[in-house]
Amino acid sequence: MNNYINVRLEPDGHERNKNRIKHNFRSVNTQSKLDKSYNNYENKIYNFQDLEPLKVLRKWREEHNTLYKENRYKTVKGKRVKRNENLTNSNSTILEGIITFSEQLKIDLGFKYSKEEWEQTCINVVKEISEYLDTEIMYISFHYDETTPHCHYHFKNYDKKGYSIFHKFNNTKHLSKLQDIGFKHLKKLGMKRGEKKTKTGKTHQETKKYYEQIRKEQVKELKKLRKVIQEQDIEIEQKKVIYQDISRLQKESREKLKEYKEITEQSEKYLKELEKEIKGYESELKIFDKLVNNELLSDYEKEVLKVLSPSLFQFIEQRDIKTKKTLDNKISRALR
Repeated sequence: MNNYINVRLEPDGHERNKNRIKHNFRSVNTQSKLDKSYNNYENKIYNFQDLEPLKVLRKWREEHNTLYKENRYKTVKGKRVKRNENLTNSNSTILEGIITFSEQLKIDLGFKYSKEEWEQTCINVVKEISEYLDTEIMYISFHYDETTPHCHYHFKNYDKKGYSIFHKFNNTKHLSKLQDIGFKHLKKLGMKRGEKKTKTGKTHQETKKYYEQIRKEQVKELKKLRKVIQEQDIEIEQKKVIYQDISRLQKESREKLKEYKEITEQSEKYLKELEKEIKGYESELKIFDKLVNNELLSDYEKEVLKVLSPSLFQFIEQRDIKTKKTLDNKISRALR
């Protein structure tokens, strides 16, 4: 599955800036498709100013307007004079940015890294972008109630002369640098920056490859636990601990399977393979469960145990022979 991020800057007119703030703070009804089921995470706002964003916008707008008028000139009769014109609604005082992610995030968030780790990493991205643009952060917001979690932020969109920061940086060189900053931080969470398909001739990792890797990792851990049993003639209490570990892993695997099925149907084939692989351990788990409870094994179960753990099989075999002899002696005495 593609595992990418995208860092964008989106300037809007002044009136729309107000609505964007209200949208990000969910103080107005959003037209976005809401999905409140995602891990029950609450939206989060980090305010970087002393005032509320709408009040900061008013404060910045006044400052922006003053700088704008002071540094705009026109030529009248050969002389350069100030225009003394106010900002219009098309002049944006703040600049919105957004970091979006592929649906891979819905699988990894809370599994490979925590909500707090993800948020802090995004904050670090926004801080470095702010330094690169030489501007201030108004706030950063995280939305968990839409299709895929993402991050919004607003910057001051004017320099010391009142000129637009976005217009200054709106070119391939600088926008590419913003992507570099994003991947510099988010690669720590396992995200990679892909090159253009026309350049590499490659696509991002396919869904089936991702699930295949997950399957291999989970089965590998199960096999490690099996090896412990095979190589050691362990005591009942030790078997209980190992059995609990295997049960825990099996439960976690099934929970992940349930999540995967809800996310995509494309990987159905690989999910069935994973479920089949995990289910293959159930007969072994039943054998160990019987051993822990001192129950007799069937002939088939003994054959499985013989392959799985020869030393443990010998112990059980000797125990059963001894038990049978004791029973035969009791029957013989009773028939005399």
